[in-house]
Amino acid sequence: ATSTKYTLLSKINREDGSKLSDELRQGAELISTSAFLLHQANLGCARPTRRFIKLRAKAIVSAIIVLIESMQNLRALDGNVGAQLTGALWQACDEAMKVPQGNRVCMRRELFTWVGQCNETMQEFQDLVKDSCAEPEDMENASSQNSNERESDWDDFCLSLGTGETYSSIELPVVSAALALVKCSRGILGISMKAYECAGEVVAKIDEKASDKNEADTAEKSAILNWIGILHEMSRKIADGMTDLGCVMYPPLDLKLTEVKGTNGLVKMSTEFEIQLSQQTKNLLLAAHFINDALPESDGEKVGRIPMTEEVNAMCSKLMVAIEKRADEATLGIVKYREKSNSNT
Repeated sequence: ATSTKYTLLSKINREDGSKLSDELRQGAELISTSAFLLHQANLGCARPTRRFIKLRAKAIVSAIIVLIESMQNLRALDGNVGAQLTGALWQACDEAMKVPQGNRVCMRRELFTWVGQCNETMQEFQDLVKDSCAEPEDMENASSQNSNERESDWDDFCLSLGTGETYSSIELPVVSAALALVKCSRGILGISMKAYECAGEVVAKIDEKASDKNEADTAEKSAILNWIGILHEMSRKIADGMTDLGCVMYPPLDLKLTEVKGTNGLVKMSTEFEIQLSQQTKNLLLAAHFINDALPESDGEKVGRIPMTEEVNAMCSKLMVAIEKRADEATLGIVKYREKSNSNT
């Protein structure tokens, strides 16, 4: 409401409007201070909760700064610019009201976002693999049909997938195995959410049992909550790793070894694809074993295994086997690719 009054009064009289700028500044300071205080460790806000609050607070403060600066340089008095900037501030405030409430909801929101990113990546590369496996005549017909539908170079750029190329026959086994690891990433994120629920049930039982909380109960509860936090950070690394792996999966794949001079002669360097593939495999296996073990620690000591459902245990075991198998398939495909490339040269 203050921003609307500020804009209207500033258009009539800049001096009267400037009096309300102090109220806007105080509002920005209050929001910034609140966001800062919520980052204190003793308040128990998890990283996802702090992240959502920080994003919304920054959006509001930024909108206030832009509005005041536009009044000072008179840009807001040009047409309806002031009204647009005021609307942007209102929208930022409305978005702040939509921040997920509580650590559990914030964690689930982030996990759903990461799963959605996995689905989009899978769909994109499944289409690329499908196009690469299509018969030449089908590819020619599809290309002709697409060219008729696209009316400009910009549309052609927006509608194309990746580099607009397809995988060769020796690249397909490698990218298929990498795509399977993306699916495994989605699977680990899915069972992570179920593992959260299992751990949360244990915490709820601890709260129910102890009306007078003793030190042992508090230590066990803290250890389990810390275990959930560690698993969520592992899930974050998996989501980031999936994105990084997807960036190097576009055709044509760069799988050729390069040699650089080292102290002991020429040293063969792994490609970026191999590096991302290896890192994502490690992230996935680390998270899978972490869920499978389910052993929270307090001061370096195990406090007992978190009981997981049969579904979580079964899925975790299957994913561990699948991750190692797909990683081996990708490595074997890279070896065959290089053998064939060397024989051709």
